[in-house]
Amino acid sequence: MPRQIVICGKLVSMTRADAARIAAAHGDELTEHLSRTTDLVVLGGGSPPISRGGRVTPQFARVRRLLRQGVLLKVVPEEQWLDELGLTRQAEGVRGSFTANQLAEMLKLPRPQLDRWIDAGLIRATGDNAGLPQFDFRQVAAARLLVDLAAAGIRLNRVRRAVAQLSRWLPGASDPLAELCLEDDAGRLIVRTKDGRAAEPSGQLLMDFEPPADAATLEFCQSESDADAFRRAVDCEELDPLAAAALYRQLIAAHGPHATLAFNLGNALYAADDLPAAVEQLRQATALDPGHAGAWNNLANLLAESDQLDEASSAYRRALALDPDCSEARFNLAQTLVELGRADEAVLHWRAYLAADADSTWADYARERLEERG
Repeated sequence: MPRQIVICGKLVSMTRADAARIAAAHGDELTEHLSRTTDLVVLGGGSPPISRGGRVTPQFARVRRLLRQGVLLKVVPEEQWLDELGLTRQAEGVRGSFTANQLAEMLKLPRPQLDRWIDAGLIRATGDNAGLPQFDFRQVAAARLLVDLAAAGIRLNRVRRAVAQLSRWLPGASDPLAELCLEDDAGRLIVRTKDGRAAEPSGQLLMDFEPPADAATLEFCQSESDADAFRRAVDCEELDPLAAAALYRQLIAAHGPHATLAFNLGNALYAADDLPAAVEQLRQATALDPGHAGAWNNLANLLAESDQLDEASSAYRRALALDPDCSEARFNLAQTLVELGRADEAVLHWRAYLAADADSTWADYARERLEERG
């Protein structure tokens, strides 16, 4: 029986169509859908498995879930897969090196900015040629991720959380992402506590910028102690998500159901690896506030990770109906449709995604998927 192979991310050495032909020539089968029958996951060297929103992609999260369930799933980087197939020339291409000037030109990045990242150890040379530092494609992907996430306004802590997840789930797979960070924090203010402090619906407190017109007051913060409890939950959500979950539950018990609290609780439970409970809370958040686009998007991500792809696609559509500019939902909906065997329908969403984001790591991936369809 042929091995079932899934490619996660964008390949450097070839297109997916070429990879499918090569896999078939070696008695294997390249598939789109990751499942318990998958034998091998190849991590493309052209893009890290972090989504447009600064989170680990749902597909990569399913890799984690299968591994934790004891599925004998092998995960290898692109160059290792090519080496195993005896494709030395292609593997060397993946490992090809670039100078700092070439890297800056490739990324359309001012050289002084790249030099600051290098000096800070955010981008690391992987070799040396006549005294000139050399950078491989993994460092190119890392630098491109920094550029894209900074341009998208993704906050530093969200990138670090995704990197930590990668490192914890697949030791070694996150290199060289483990040292990534952004120079400047940026983010959208979504809600405000009673004392005026700003937070994302995920519970992450934000820098004290001027709130937008639609920033909502957290109704459950009826006293300073409520606001303090909320802040404590937010502050410990990353390092101690179970403690954060306990605080959110206390607020719910004291003040009754609230969409933001259910949303935060769901995110904390997901960070604590309690996927079923996280899904339940995000469903509650969408029931309490059907207009909560973030809740629909995060619910869709968790449903996709749970392999409930039809329901995930419906939730992504709800998120997009509420917020057509949610590029993360657009990207993930297209990918989910591909996994469902509805690639023709996915084309519409790849095109819509590119109309909003024509120059990023994820745009390159979307463009490749469109090229496959001719």
